[in-house]
Amino acid sequence: MNTIISELDRIIAELRDMTIKPQSEPKTPLVKAQRLAAQHSLVLVQQTATHYQLIIGKKKKCIYNLYPTTGKVCIDPHHPGPRLSLRQPWTVLDAVKAAIERSPAAGGTRSENRKTETETQYEIELRRYVDDRCPTGDFLYAVLSNDLFEAMGRADENNRAALFDICKYIWNELPSICWGSPEKVRAWFGRTESEPQ
Repeated sequence: MNTIISELDRIIAELRDMTIKPQSEPKTPLVKAQRLAAQHSLVLVQQTATHYQLIIGKKKKCIYNLYPTTGKVCIDPHHPGPRLSLRQPWTVLDAVKAAIERSPAAGGTRSENRKTETETQYEIELRRYVDDRCPTGDFLYAVLSNDLFEAMGRADENNRAALFDICKYIWNELPSICWGSPEKVRAWFGRTESEPQ
C-alpha cells in the first residue's frame, strides 16, 4: 500500500513540474486578417469557402463582400463605403489593410473623393456615376447597360483600346446593383425612360 502511495506521490510531483503549454492557434492568413481587423474595430467573417464579409463600424456602417478567388469586391448597396484599392491578385489580408487605409471609421485617413495620379478619366466618370448618380456619356451608358454593340459603335479610339480595363473596373469596383442591364442603369437614376438624358 505504501508503495502505491509513494508511486502516486511521485506521479503527482512530476505532473506539477510539467508546464502545460497551450496549443497555439494556427497563423493562417485568415486568422492574421481577423486579428488585424479586430485591432481596428472591423469584423471579418468567413461566410463560405470563397466568400468573406468585412464589416466596418459597430452599426454595420459599411459592408464589403469579398471574393478573393475571383478578385471581386462587392460593396453592400444598403451599407456603402469607400472604394477599396486592391491590386490583383489580392488576399483577404490585403482587403483588410485597404479598408483600414480608406475608412475613417477604421482609423484611415485617405479621402475617398481625392483623385489619385493614376486615376483615368473613365474611373472619375464612373465614380461620379456611383457616388453622385451623375449621368455618363453614351459610350459608358452602353457599357454599363451591357450592350457591347452599342458601346463599340459609340467608342472612340481610346475607349476601344480601354474597353477591357473599363469592364474590369466596373466588375471589381462598382456595386452590381448599378450595372449589367439597361433596367439596372435606369433604376440607378430612378428613371423609367429607355434612353439616357
